[in-house]
Amino acid sequence: MSQPIAVRRGRHRSGPSTGGFKPVADTVSADHVYMYDSNAGRVAVSSDGGSSFAITLSGLPTAGGEIKAVPEREGHWWLPAGDGGLYRSTNYGGAVSKVAGLDAAWRLGLGRAKMTGGYPAIYVWGRRGEVSGFWRSDDEGGPGYASMMTRISLAGSTI
Repeated sequence: MSQPIAVRRGRHRSGPSTGGFKPVADTVSADHVYMYDSNAGRVAVSSDGGSSFAITLSGLPTAGGEIKAVPEREGHWWLPAGDGGLYRSTNYGGAVSKVAGLDAAWRLGLGRAKMTGGYPAIYVWGRRGEVSGFWRSDDEGGPGYASMMTRISLAGSTI
């Protein structure tokens, strides 16, 4: 069952504390807005353009980053959850899957797809085993995500 979160109307606030929520709009659907509460490890979703929100996910790592909505992919988003790893949803936050292959994900960016109409490139500053660095995926995380990221080298140095 979904739980409501705080909503401001005028100068009055209703509901519990908003915690560390940061709103992110879906890039296709004007009706969907997502918020990750980094203090409590939960996601709230609005399906009415931000007029109201309901908690759809809980039990996620705390102290993570911000949800990144995927351009031209309705309902898709990624969440770098700090030392908790990398998560993604393809159904408006109804469920998430933890991405194997990265043990930590601190920052995430999305770039132009390698092929026209393809899934955007995924860039992550994170850690795989004992190796921290900047990682890239051109295949939506790859089959089973086991080999999701390729470490990037800059000017002859691997970072």
